[in-house]
Amino acid sequence: MIIVSFFIYLIVIGIGFGIQPSQAISAFMPTSEAETDSAAMDTAMAASDSLNVIDSIKAMLTTPQGDSIASQLALLNKKVIQLESLRVELNRMFITKKAAEDERLYGLAKMYEGVEANQLAQVFAKMDDSLVIAILPKMKAQKAGKILEALPPERAAKISSMMLGKG
Repeated sequence: MIIVSFFIYLIVIGIGFGIQPSQAISAFMPTSEAETDSAAMDTAMAASDSLNVIDSIKAMLTTPQGDSIASQLALLNKKVIQLESLRVELNRMFITKKAAEDERLYGLAKMYEGVEANQLAQVFAKMDDSLVIAILPKMKAQKAGKILEALPPERAAKISSMMLGKG
C-alpha cells in the first residue's frame, strides 16, 4: 500500500512538471518491475484520470466568457451590496412617507375634534373603513367613543373589530 501511495505521489508531482504517469513510474522503478507491477500502473492511471477529472471540473467552473466562479461570485456580492443599499433607501422612503401620512391623519383628526359627534358619524358612515380606523385612534378617546356611539351599531362593531385587528 505504501508503494502505491508513493507512486501516486510521484505521478501527481510528475504531472505538475508535465511528465506522463508511465514515465514517472519508470524513472523510479526498473523496467521489469514496472512491467510486472500492473496494480501500481493501474493506480497510476487512476490518479492520472483523477487529475484529468480535476482539470475538467476547473474548465467547467469557467464560463465561456472566461469568467471564473470567483469573479462571478465577486460580481454577485457586489449586486447583493447594491440591493441592500436599495433596500435601505426604500425603507427610508417608506418611513418618510409613513411619517407624512401620519402627520396628515393627525391634522385631520385635530380638525374633526371641533365637529360635533353626530355630524362626524354621518361623515364616517360614508368613509372607507381603513380611513376611519386610521383617524379614530388619533382623536381623543372621549370624542372617538361618541362618534362610534352615533354610528349604526353594525358599522361601529365592524370598525371596533378592525381597530383590534380582528376584522
